[in-house]
Amino acid sequence: MLHERGITVPSIHELNSFLRTVKNIELGPTSISLGENVQWCLESKEINPDFLIADGADALCNAFQDAVGEKTMVMYWIHMRRKVVKKIKSMVKKSEQEDLVNDIESLQFTQDERIFIIGSDLFVKKWPKTELNFIEYFQNEWLTAHNAWYEGVGHFIPRTNNTLEATNNVIKKGKYTS
Repeated sequence: MLHERGITVPSIHELNSFLRTVKNIELGPTSISLGENVQWCLESKEINPDFLIADGADALCNAFQDAVGEKTMVMYWIHMRRKVVKKIKSMVKKSEQEDLVNDIESLQFTQDERIFIIGSDLFVKKWPKTELNFIEYFQNEWLTAHNAWYEGVGHFIPRTNNTLEATNNVIKKGKYTS
């Protein structure tokens, strides 16, 4: 798009320099060095978070638990939904897919654990006759192993990381690589 307007597409280095300049203008120069940052981390190792909000990557979750102990692993809803929809498309009859996704989206709005458990039980009872393979996958992966994806887990914690995701997607897709 830029090259169509006669504008040279910036390299990653040029983009980083530009963003650093804008940050310095808007927020002022960095006032902490890398060494000071490392020192703060070492001195603050007693911080004890209640949650890890992530995409469910086992390596990340295991490292977090090794560092701070057994904690709730909150799943970003969009990551969970993408993975589930992909499985639904590969495992479920086309005629059932939309209703199944709608039921899972309804479960996501659950506001407390008790209601989530009741809703999950009803969900499992509704679907096993027609979609047994998917329901077994869903029970194992999303109702047992990674079950902290509904709204009621950790009220007042973010459910998205949209800004970070958007930046990451731009970089991954290579829009700013030369």
